[in-house]
Amino acid sequence: MIIRPAVTTDIDQLVVMSEKFYITAHLDEVGLGRRNESVADYIKMMLPLDLFAIFVAIEAGWIRGTISGIRYPWLMDMSQVLLMENWWWVDPDYRGSGMQKRLEAELIAWGKEGGASRLIMVVSEGLTKKDALRRYYGRKGFEPMETHYIREI
Repeated sequence: MIIRPAVTTDIDQLVVMSEKFYITAHLDEVGLGRRNESVADYIKMMLPLDLFAIFVAIEAGWIRGTISGIRYPWLMDMSQVLLMENWWWVDPDYRGSGMQKRLEAELIAWGKEGGASRLIMVVSEGLTKKDALRRYYGRKGFEPMETHYIREI
């Protein structure tokens, strides 16, 4: 398994993974749309930015997992840099292989290099295994921080 930063030639595979995540997280149920070209444009826009990272896990010549995060200063104390996960996906056949842990470790190392002292992970309410994911985060020392609500305006 190879873990490395994403490059522009990875975009097509990342777009496919984004659809799998979108379907699994049931994001359509809260009114959030998804378009392939928009996902590709977003990744192209974010790849060159120092505050943004995407890592990919490659097995058998294909991307089988990805994680992305953004570093930013905490609004109430800008000397504190936070690292927030944007997405994290591992193809089901590769879960439990250590790929998740290696992707997470790569993101954390990148965050620390940029001065991040806290990692924020997201659990989408639409995930069917959200309770298992919450337990996983609890075992890893994460504390619940806030809940987001969404509605059309």
